[in-house]
Amino acid sequence: TYDAWVEIMISLGVVGTYLSFAIIYYLFFEGLFGRTIGKIVTGSVVVDENGLKPSFKIIFIRTLCRLIPFEALSFLSKSARFWHDSFSRTYVVEKKDLEQDMENFYSLDLIGRKEVI
Repeated sequence: TYDAWVEIMISLGVVGTYLSFAIIYYLFFEGLFGRTIGKIVTGSVVVDENGLKPSFKIIFIRTLCRLIPFEALSFLSKSARFWHDSFSRTYVVEKKDLEQDMENFYSLDLIGRKEVI
């Protein structure tokens, strides 16, 4: 019920409630879709080193890394990447550019093969 939900949030406190929702939010959206609501709006997607949707394990690591204190400032490092991207070896890329790059990559594999009509 609603009262039980409120009691849980009060016992977790502000920080606990935020962390709980953050973990659930990122695991749910990035785990299922490879995208959060913000990434859908901006047309970007999370991929692994091969340009593919990351496994749930990688998304879990990525989500846990977001909880590191001062992680939001990690983009100020030399690599200009957030820790949640570098530690999980993921990248955030434009979805339309990724689709074009993947199409180009796989079309190179067809060079020298007979065309089947």
